[in-house]
Amino acid sequence: MEMEIDRINRLIRSLVLLMKAESADTFARVPLDFSDVVRTECLALEMTFRGQPALHTALPTAPVFVFGDAEYLRSAVHEVLHNAYRFTPPEGHISVTLTLTATEAHLEIADTGIGLAAADLPHIFDTFWRLDEAHTTPGFGLGLPIAKRIIEQHDGIIHATSEFGVGSRFVIVLPATR
Repeated sequence: MEMEIDRINRLIRSLVLLMKAESADTFARVPLDFSDVVRTECLALEMTFRGQPALHTALPTAPVFVFGDAEYLRSAVHEVLHNAYRFTPPEGHISVTLTLTATEAHLEIADTGIGLAAADLPHIFDTFWRLDEAHTTPGFGLGLPIAKRIIEQHDGIIHATSEFGVGSRFVIVLPATR
């Protein structure tokens, strides 16, 4: 019973976050160090999953400033990185790389997980879509749609590539600021 209550609470929190992500008025617009946001979320999930699969990070030591809301961007990074952990076997690995160009911050999250068939890839950002139609894995089909809406509200883009049995790669691009 406690597990079902926890599941319902997670669903409600996800739906509320999705609704908030639909409104640009929800977000603070302040310069923030995106590398701190990414680093914090990497550490949190690495502890949650006890280092399995292995996480490799390549984050710049200098700040990577973007204009936005740290808490919402943390949620977007969490959703994508959490998916990588959920669908990568313990012996696999996940890499997180953040780079900065003159005008953009590029975050890449790649894994050696189960990957997706080409026919499934166009649906991953659809609300409530799940690869596992039998619903034997946890989740609601809300994480990636939430991430996409948050990134888009920050004038960014998110896209994915994947190969079944090989893994997936997500790239988040946000406008950089000084």
